[in-house]
Amino acid sequence: TEDGLEHLGELVQISGKWPSALAAHGVALRRKAMTLRDEKKPYKDLLTRAEGELKVALGQAPNIVDFNRESFWGPVGGILRDLDDIGGAIKAYERALDTTPGSSYPQGNLASLYLHAAKREQSEEKKMLTAFEDTIKSAMSELASTPNDYYLVMDISMAEIILGYKDNKRFGEGDKRLGQSFGFKPTPKKLE
Repeated sequence: TEDGLEHLGELVQISGKWPSALAAHGVALRRKAMTLRDEKKPYKDLLTRAEGELKVALGQAPNIVDFNRESFWGPVGGILRDLDDIGGAIKAYERALDTTPGSSYPQGNLASLYLHAAKREQSEEKKMLTAFEDTIKSAMSELASTPNDYYLVMDISMAEIILGYKDNKRFGEGDKRLGQSFGFKPTPKKLE
């Protein structure tokens, strides 16, 4: 909301650009930008500003993570992808994976970007397939501690469906996981 964005902006000002506050404000700016996709200039301007704030924060503290224990390099990757800088987005998600190894969030996004690159250059296909296999491994590992995590199951579903490109049996597993995710109910813990 606008109030939340304003409060984060105030926190940045009074905290002397504390990296966590600056990164959170950058993420809020990105979310605001997403509501303006149809207005090209304001959308692009907000994304650029969000990227700048996130990079300043990460320049001060390269390994900071959000309250979900995900690297702030992930939103940088998303911004760069949205700005059509695929190479920059790949580097940002690689940094996120360095910060949070084993997390399916940066791994899945990295795999998707490799898929995009593989469409243009056949030599990237092996890298892309390996990245989707790694996404499944990471998400399965994370599911051991949070078995009803919708996002992890969706990461597995996406990866299995993409891997169906080489092995049709994988489509069935992806479809099964997709159906599983539809049955999840939000828990009080998740709502907190």
